[in-house]
Amino acid sequence: MRKSLLLILLLSFKLCATEMDVTSTAVLVPSQEKATTAVIHRAWVNLLSKYTGLSTYEIESANILEGIDLSSQIVRSYYKRVPVDSSNQPFWYHINTDADFLQQFVISRNLPIWPPKREPVYLWLVEEVDGEVQFASPQAEVMYWLKNWFEIKGVPLVFMNPLEAVDLSFNPEAVKNLSYEPVEYMTNLQPTANVLMLTIKQQENSFSYRLGLARENRPLAIRHKQFVNVTDGVMDVADFAQSQMADSFKLVASDFSDHTIAVVVNNLTSYDAVAQLFSYFDAHFLIEQTSLVRATNSRLEFRLSIKVKPDAFLRSVEGNRLIEYQPLGSANQYVFSFMQ
Repeated sequence: MRKSLLLILLLSFKLCATEMDVTSTAVLVPSQEKATTAVIHRAWVNLLSKYTGLSTYEIESANILEGIDLSSQIVRSYYKRVPVDSSNQPFWYHINTDADFLQQFVISRNLPIWPPKREPVYLWLVEEVDGEVQFASPQAEVMYWLKNWFEIKGVPLVFMNPLEAVDLSFNPEAVKNLSYEPVEYMTNLQPTANVLMLTIKQQENSFSYRLGLARENRPLAIRHKQFVNVTDGVMDVADFAQSQMADSFKLVASDFSDHTIAVVVNNLTSYDAVAQLFSYFDAHFLIEQTSLVRATNSRLEFRLSIKVKPDAFLRSVEGNRLIEYQPLGSANQYVFSFMQ
């Protein structure tokens, strides 16, 4: 029963709870003095990285923010104290901007758009101190930095708490050794789960990490690095996760063009399936309006007003695990099958 409940929760998160707020970000600063031009610039670099999936290095190298009054496009800003002592910059400077401005700015600069509805990364985290390897506590300091840096990079993160796990069959050494068991545990619950195994090792005057990121139909991505403080090390982990997760579907300026298409969805055999379909269309960030045209046995016909060309829309629904495109329709009609 508990395992079934966990599966339902994981599937719900996968389908419904992975939309990131891509209009906000933060940077670390030493004080609450008025933000300088340099601080605002750093915040905007983070914001564009979160929105596009490009690294901060790529954003900086492109010089796309030169000559722009960035402060005038901030609709809200505030400071928040870092509640841990491991940073020499004890405050976050947060900014929010207007969604329409941000999208138009990115399109005008011909930058990609990383859709805000994103797959989560499920994290198994262990810490190694004096040769002893243990699962990290949800209250561990490193968890604070992981949650914040993954949010800034635009990657949804789910911490897997071994104390709440059902029928856990592996120990912390399996995570450290990048064994298959932690991945298998998650994929038994969610076949498409992205599983991050991370070990943080505390040494005499520094730290190091070793990670493996497992994704469906891809080789295990492995990385290890030494660092002086936890803040910088975890930021590097989040950078790496972003580079991996943002390499899938993206939109470019040429994809955007208002269209109306006819969509048919077959194999809808229950009220729950219909409800899931309507929720999916309502939440889809490329659909402006959904109109039900006709309903017959196990089949619904829609008229969708979309923000992009049809081929871009089709790319956006690939791998969603809810509806699957069937290349059977006529011109301007697209047929899908609901996946049971």
